[in-house]
Amino acid sequence: MMSDKQKEIVYGVPVPYEEPHALTKAHQAQPVKLTFENLEFEVNIILSKQEARAKGVRTIRQKIVKGASGYALPGQTLYIMGSSGAGKTSLLNIISDRISNRDGQTVKGSVMINDSLKLEQKVFGSFGAYVMQDDILYQSFTPEEALMFAARLKLGGDAQQNERKVKELLEELGLTNVKDVLIGSAMQKTISGGERKRTAIGVELITDPSLILLDEPTSGLDSFKALQIVKLLEKQAKKGKTVISTIHQPSSEAFATFDRLILMMDGYVMYQGRARDSTAYFASIGYHCPLQSNPADFYMKVLTVNYPKQAEDENKIKFLMDNYNRTLQPHVLENPKALKLAPPDVQVAESEKAGLCDQFKLLMWRNKMGVKRNPGHGRIKVSQTIFMGLLCLALFHDQYDYSEARSLIGSLFFICVNQTMMNMMGTLLTFQQERPVFLREQANKMYSVGAYYSAKIVAETPLLAFNPMLFSIIVYFKIGVTVTASQFFYFYLIILLLSQCAASFGYFMSSIFNKEEMAVSLSPVIMMPIMLFGGQFANSGNIQAWISWFQYVSPIRYGFECFVRNEFDNRHYNTTVILQNKFNYNYVSFDSANRPANANTTIDTNVWNVIKYPEVNPVTYAGFDVQLWRCLIILAALTIALRLLSFFFMKLLVSKFQ
Repeated sequence: MMSDKQKEIVYGVPVPYEEPHALTKAHQAQPVKLTFENLEFEVNIILSKQEARAKGVRTIRQKIVKGASGYALPGQTLYIMGSSGAGKTSLLNIISDRISNRDGQTVKGSVMINDSLKLEQKVFGSFGAYVMQDDILYQSFTPEEALMFAARLKLGGDAQQNERKVKELLEELGLTNVKDVLIGSAMQKTISGGERKRTAIGVELITDPSLILLDEPTSGLDSFKALQIVKLLEKQAKKGKTVISTIHQPSSEAFATFDRLILMMDGYVMYQGRARDSTAYFASIGYHCPLQSNPADFYMKVLTVNYPKQAEDENKIKFLMDNYNRTLQPHVLENPKALKLAPPDVQVAESEKAGLCDQFKLLMWRNKMGVKRNPGHGRIKVSQTIFMGLLCLALFHDQYDYSEARSLIGSLFFICVNQTMMNMMGTLLTFQQERPVFLREQANKMYSVGAYYSAKIVAETPLLAFNPMLFSIIVYFKIGVTVTASQFFYFYLIILLLSQCAASFGYFMSSIFNKEEMAVSLSPVIMMPIMLFGGQFANSGNIQAWISWFQYVSPIRYGFECFVRNEFDNRHYNTTVILQNKFNYNYVSFDSANRPANANTTIDTNVWNVIKYPEVNPVTYAGFDVQLWRCLIILAALTIALRLLSFFFMKLLVSKFQ
């Protein structure tokens, strides 16, 4: 028991301190007591043009959380309530160290674990779990596979032990009947919203965390399913876990299960204490909750603020804040001091996680399951390759003569543009589609960026190698190129490297843009100069010096030179000779390789005007000067450089969102 000074004060009357639920034997090893003191969160607000003109400034500072203090104990559920904009989600994010001092944001205050360890992101994952408001899950998994994937990454260890733990958790979450049903996406729903939410919670519970933070876990659910979630959290608290959750407007039955409650208004804490005592506290200061009504609905009405705030709102805020500061606030941090707990062992939890090699294998397995259950993506790419190959074959069929060389060169340039655009657009949304899942899993430190990126690249490599071969087989033998084994090999190698480089451009653009709409809309802007400097529309040697550098970052320029050199460097070039009679203007024409048998050995220039038209290697016309093997090396180097840049920007993205 606690001393009189350490008793909790409710509506001005001291009441006995309520001990947390008894800790079960399984959780006595690492219970977590969380305390936070004087938390503040301030951001820059960009004003509208009209407001900026009136106030004379473009931005103002605005506090979202204002001096919040409180605690959460093991064996209890703590719910944070408030109307929209009250600051409850911001408070939860500060507690979990998901908000930092950057981009105009300022965070103040302290969050402690067991009075000895400062809570930071680098240690949070060792004993805590955070469930986001959105149910961000890999759509091609079943609930069982999602839990197993998380178990293998977070726990490592014995496979049978992980399977047993997943089975037990599925039963506890009530997911046994849908464990083999695909989770699906927002567009293609297969399991219910409540089942998705419980799966998302299960992914975090797989490590048996001592501290569970949830952001509005009942959002979007009906009252019955919301009650199921609340009862699940109550069950977790009774195991000795510390549960902190924001919640918007629970039903009266759900509210009755709450252990402790924090009510927020305009960034301030207006009540903190036992949930069952909250109505008595508000009645003591003049706010009486009607009989037979839901206290949560009553609090939403009392704590609602209309923005911009009027004098009435300011007066209400001041009144509630003064009462809280006078009766409850002085005792908020005194109550938990009696509970002494040892610091959580961070090193043990870290050592249980899967190694880099295991992370790569598991991510490859997930990619394999995604391809297996969504084969349409690969089929579309193969169909595109076949269609474009047949189209190219129809347009540029049988161009064997030198007189048709211009068409042949056009076909080679078309192949370069087609392969670049098709592969770049094919990978442009690679990371965009999985971005939410990736960021959630990175925030929970399930795997490294390197493991994810490597698995993604390796998983897509077979298709990026097969499609160029399929395209080469379709077009090579009938568009008029010289058919030899070595030249076919180079033809395929050029398309392969060009495809890999273009795919790398897609990866790069996918990693630097936050929204897929932006990536798609800006891709033509980037693609156009790459194509214009490809060597077909302008002679590479005649481009002005100040802009000619751009051709050296264009994969089309290197691929096009490779194609032209592979085809035309090995050809024999003749000279067309025209003999025009000076007297009767008759003429005779022949080329140097097929001189007519009756032509004189020597030509009498007194009788004939001799006009020569030598065939010229198109490489000379185009101004290409890099050489075939160098172009291939540069394409490979560009591929590697772009993929390294993509990896760098993904690392940057992760650091930004953590």
